[in-house]
Amino acid sequence: MSTFMNAANKYRRAHWLAKHHLAPLAKLYEMWIYLIHNSFIPASCEIGEGTSFGYKGIGVVVHSRARIGKNCLIAQNVTIGGRSGHEEVPIIGDNCYIGAGAKVLGPITLGDNVIIGANAVMICDAPSNSIWGGGARSAAEGWRRRARPSARGGGEPCIERIFQVHSREAFVANVLFGSNIPVDFDCPSGIAKKVAWQAAAFQAVTGDTAYCQFVHQGSLVITRPDFQVVDQVELKPGYLQRIDQYKKLSDWAIRHEVRFLYYRFDHYDAITHGFFKRMKRSEAKVVMEFATYPYTAERAQRHKALLAHGEYLAYLVRKIHVIDEWLHIPRAKRVLDGVVTYMPHKNIWGIPVTVIDNGVDLDAAPLRRLALSEGGPLTMLCVANLSFWHGLDRLVRGMCAYGANEEARPVRLLVVGPETEELKKLHNLVEEMGLDDSVMFLGPKTGADLDSLFDEAHIAVGSLGLHRIGLDRGSTLKVKEYCARGIPFIYSYREAQLRGDEAFSLRVAADENAVDVGAVVSFCDNLGDAAALAKEMRAFAERRFTWESQMAILADRYYETVSL
Repeated sequence: MSTFMNAANKYRRAHWLAKHHLAPLAKLYEMWIYLIHNSFIPASCEIGEGTSFGYKGIGVVVHSRARIGKNCLIAQNVTIGGRSGHEEVPIIGDNCYIGAGAKVLGPITLGDNVIIGANAVMICDAPSNSIWGGGARSAAEGWRRRARPSARGGGEPCIERIFQVHSREAFVANVLFGSNIPVDFDCPSGIAKKVAWQAAAFQAVTGDTAYCQFVHQGSLVITRPDFQVVDQVELKPGYLQRIDQYKKLSDWAIRHEVRFLYYRFDHYDAITHGFFKRMKRSEAKVVMEFATYPYTAERAQRHKALLAHGEYLAYLVRKIHVIDEWLHIPRAKRVLDGVVTYMPHKNIWGIPVTVIDNGVDLDAAPLRRLALSEGGPLTMLCVANLSFWHGLDRLVRGMCAYGANEEARPVRLLVVGPETEELKKLHNLVEEMGLDDSVMFLGPKTGADLDSLFDEAHIAVGSLGLHRIGLDRGSTLKVKEYCARGIPFIYSYREAQLRGDEAFSLRVAADENAVDVGAVVSFCDNLGDAAALAKEMRAFAERRFTWESQMAILADRYYETVSL
């Protein structure tokens, strides 16, 4: 039935009838396609063998003179048509993929093995073995709008609203750093940057090219460590997306001969286990990273939040995931070669643990140029995708208590990061305590904008609430970045690489009490030469916090035994 219901099969019947001079019957098939699939695929167009339409061809429009090659896949809501002022229409080569909502218009030719991303607008020729995108973008190149002569339009300029991502020549990807992390190429999150930094460092240590995998706007995206996209695969929507993601990721990894997979823990259910099992059968080494372990307290808090918001169905689904995970954890040691974490564990789930520390890309975290105001308010800076375990509410409550002393030095807090549920709660707390003039929410910042905030801040804010997820020690990424940038910081847990009495850091109590902001001000006032301290912190980071030193541990333990 599914074959019969696909628009491609009705088109082939219509095309056969038209070629045999049975135009009225062919017209009936065209009407059938229109009524059933809400598509226009005329019998007169040329579509090669093996070409099919995603989602049965819903919403597809094809020009009556268009030519499409063999073994192509055309997603839903694609338009392949003409353009005003031009008689010629698109010619599409073999083995092409055109993503959902894409528009291929006018006198252009797409070569063989071309990928067109979702929502792209193609009005210029695309060479064979290339990838072009619209909704996604390359962080290295970004959007480009440029005029150049059309290859078939007699010299008339055409405006490209697309970008060429990378050559699609066949390549081997020996090393893949995978994750279930959504990535925003305009402003990658700290976690996404961490995955990219790990891949870059592993590449530097081993000499083998490493790739990263993220999720972006409903697609599986493979990038280089600099976020340059090298491949993109559209995923099914809704609850099927996760199943489709791991299926297509394993297909991609096996096709590109991945021999070392380093995957960030999401949750371990039947889908995850099946993915690792398939990778293991392909003779790849499979290593999983736990950013936090144990993670049960953090998960319980998230489940509690779902109930508090009345999201009972989501809560039930999460509980089913927990049961599924409980059933599959005993089988994990059959498919995992190792586990990596940042806490001093010997084994997890019966699997030997390799303990590493968080690192930082020193090139991405430049030493700050001090621009501290003389006699002005003391500026505190927090850069985070805010969660409850950051404990920033403790600092806000402390600012409220501190502000009762009218003679005290003014303080202000700059909060940098995307909108999250915890950030919304913090907004409400700030309004409730009347601190709107002292706490500024700046949204995501990158590049020079972020650097300037570090330049003008007196002190940065690390995690103040790890105890809320049952941890009294940890290894957080932000502390490493603060050290690399040379900015003093406060935190509330036992940091793996710190004694707790360093001159550049202030450790506060790990409890629910408000932070003593007066003590923070006093600490900053007694720091001494800020420029000298910044250089000392940078040197400290260079000795202890490079990703190369941490990835060398992984390479020594796992990668030397990989058969390449």
